[in-house]
Order: sequence, then C-alpha cells, then structure tokens
Amino acid sequence: MRRIARAALRLALAGLVAAPALAAPGLRLSWDHCYADGQVVNRSFACNTNTGSQVLDFSFESPVAASDRTGIELTVHFTSSDGSGTLPAWWQAASSPSCRTGLQIAVADPGSIGCDQPIPALGGAGGLTTLAPLSVSPAVWRMLAAVAVPGPATFTVGPGTETFAMQLIVRNVRTVGTGACAGCSTPICIGFGMAKITESTGFSPITILAGGPNTGGGPANVTWQGAYTSHYAFNGSGVFADFSCAPTLPVPVRASTWGALKALYR
Repeated sequence: MRRIARAALRLALAGLVAAPALAAPGLRLSWDHCYADGQVVNRSFACNTNTGSQVLDFSFESPVAASDRTGIELTVHFTSSDGSGTLPAWWQAASSPSCRTGLQIAVADPGSIGCDQPIPALGGAGGLTTLAPLSVSPAVWRMLAAVAVPGPATFTVGPGTETFAMQLIVRNVRTVGTGACAGCSTPICIGFGMAKITESTGFSPITILAGGPNTGGGPANVTWQGAYTSHYAFNGSGVFADFSCAPTLPVPVRASTWGALKALYR
C-alpha cells in the first residue's frame, strides 16, 4: 500500500510540474494572429519587395469584469537595436513628415480564433496618431492608437477572456528600388505599453500596463529581424519608457566546472 501511495504521489507531483501555468491578466502582442492562437515573437523579412504586409495583433485580458466598455486607447513603443538613438526611416511610417506611409490599423482579424473580437461586430473603427520619440527617453518612439464602438453600443471584458484590440498592418511599400526607405533590415523591438479600456463617461477606465522589466521579451513584446528585448518597463507616465534592444540574443557565458579547470593543468 505504501508503494502504491508513493507512486500516486509521484504521479501527482509530475502532473503539477507538467501542467502549464495559467496566463495572468495583462497585455498581449503577437505577429500574424492573436496571442491566444500561439505567440509569434519574431518576424524576419528579407526586405526584397514593396508588396504585401506584416501584421501585429494587439490583445489583452482585463483583470476586472465590465460590460459597459466603449473604447480602447493603446500605447505602443518602438526602439532600435543599432544604438543610433532614433528609429530607422523604414519604421517612421506614421510620423510627419516621413519617408513612407506604411502603417494602418484594422479592428478585426478574421484569421484569429482564440480571441474575443467584440468591436467589429458593433461597427467599431479606429485610428493612429503620429509616431514620435518620447521627450524624456528619445531613443524610444511612441505611437498612440484608439478604437471605439458607436454609442450607445458597449462591449464586455473580463478575466479569463482574451480580447482583441486592434491589428497593426505594416505595409512593405518603399522597401526596395527608387525612393526606398532605409532601415528595413535593422533589428528593432516593439512593446505594447498600455491599454486603457474606457466607458462612455471616461471617468472609470480599466488601465493595464506592460510592467517590467520584461527581459527577453514576454507576452507584451515582439521583435523584428531577430532583435532581443533586454529590458522593457513602462510606468504609464506617457513621457518615459525604459526600453533596451539588442540586435541578437546574447550568447550565454558558459560557467567552467572544477573538473574542467583541473583539466587545463594536466
């Protein structure tokens, strides 16, 4: 009986170890489709065509339930890995003036099945503001976006439900040839800094921050051309974000064992 009890305990412990951790409420970001369908962290692009586009899906899980929401305000951060302190011209596609106009948003993603998508069903729409460097941390560029449903419609959010906010469409225009914009091949990091889920009065928003530091990325971070998010934190102030980006995943330093050290002197 003791052997059976010990075996049962081992199986129970193994089950606890193997079971995946439940995702906490927060912000989500993924290439290609909603995070709930499996996060795609990095996008590599050969930068050899002006046709087609890349897409980023922004979603979230609210920590509290509410059925009276009317809109979502989003803060998105971009930073380069090249140490120049500015964003490549290819990415300044929503700034003014800019080399190209290659960013636009959609409020639905027909290819994503894991996220609740209430806004398109209610006739919602959205838009982007200018992409520009932050005043206190100019190496980090901020883009604001907003989506909303027409009154008196409302939508519901809450724990246990991943809600789709918007899709950012990055068009490949002016990548090659005459008038091409430089910097498509530069690795960059992208972070979903904040979502403010509003209701009609605007006085009781549900605010979700990416938090940090998210070393190596996380649910609210993705990369472009193999970049590595070495640090990302956002306090919601709107003027400062701590965002560090490396061009590649750092090579880990291998620790030498005592046996290996002794072998050097044989």
